[in-house]
Amino acid sequence: MLTDNNKKQIRVLLGASRGSINLGRLENLKSNTQYNFYIVGMDASENQYKLPLLDEQIKVPTATDPNFINALIDIVRNRKIDVVVPNSDFEVEVVSKNKDRINDAGAASLCSSYEITHSALDKAKMLQFLKDKGFPTPKFQVPSSIEELINAVKLLGYPRKTVIFKPAFAGGGNRGVWLVKEDFSKDLLNAKGIPFITLDSLVEQIKKTSHFPETVVMEYLSGEEYSVDGLAENGESVYILPRVRVAPLPGHSQEALFKKNPEVEAYVKEIARLFKFDSIFNVQLKYSDEGLPRVYEINPRISATVAANTGAGVDLLFFTILKSLGLPYPKDLQPKSVRMIRFWKEFYTE
Repeated sequence: MLTDNNKKQIRVLLGASRGSINLGRLENLKSNTQYNFYIVGMDASENQYKLPLLDEQIKVPTATDPNFINALIDIVRNRKIDVVVPNSDFEVEVVSKNKDRINDAGAASLCSSYEITHSALDKAKMLQFLKDKGFPTPKFQVPSSIEELINAVKLLGYPRKTVIFKPAFAGGGNRGVWLVKEDFSKDLLNAKGIPFITLDSLVEQIKKTSHFPETVVMEYLSGEEYSVDGLAENGESVYILPRVRVAPLPGHSQEALFKKNPEVEAYVKEIARLFKFDSIFNVQLKYSDEGLPRVYEINPRISATVAANTGAGVDLLFFTILKSLGLPYPKDLQPKSVRMIRFWKEFYTE
């Protein structure tokens, strides 16, 4: 860490830096009163405009490209980066797998180990892991053929009930998620968010693919929805911050309310203990028809709404950076009950 303007400097490499949700994160770090954050963004986009508050923007290969990790490590060495913050599912998998190489280059990584990260990212592995531990999950099936898919969807109550169909791993943001429903005529002209499809149509489309995809079918959870950010040390939760998703958009929240819910907090704490999370993480859950919290997705990385925690009085992103660098951070803050609302704002560049 370098020194600048009487404040120690922390140099951050932020992944997927062109994402539309990054301005809040940048403002969060740049307004820090204890440290001066120098933030280098990396992104694979061809149009390399630099978001406001970013100190540098560097083009890199996509995280699925074998050359991505070498490009990342070159940036760490050349820009004297202190901590790498992966910002997408693809990035966090690669970064977690190469934590030792990144550490040897001089930087910490904002994620748990690869084994933990990989098992949490894959929705099929995640749900099966928790089920094998005796932890309550939604009803789900992992089909490996058309016949198994049809049987699984019907076993979950179709056509009487709506069923969720989604890829086991798609990169986050509700990519590839479908509501399998026999009759969605009432929603045909005003549906928002996740699209509908009938089982027959789903089967016809899958038949056109070269091989049966790795997917999960799951009961539809109709109750209150939560996005829960957490920070853990070797599986022991330091912070659990539940937010009710008041106005969810596909993949992230447009409006959210921080709400103390002991049942949700205990549920997520047990997930952190079972996975042995050792960094920041996010759990997406909804209440079932029976009125019980049920996890449907885990993000072993910073969430899309991580900056909102600062508004509730707990600067989770900053605290996790301090933890990754072996520095002390507050562990006993109580979040305030606040509402977060996102608004679009225009940005102009050459």
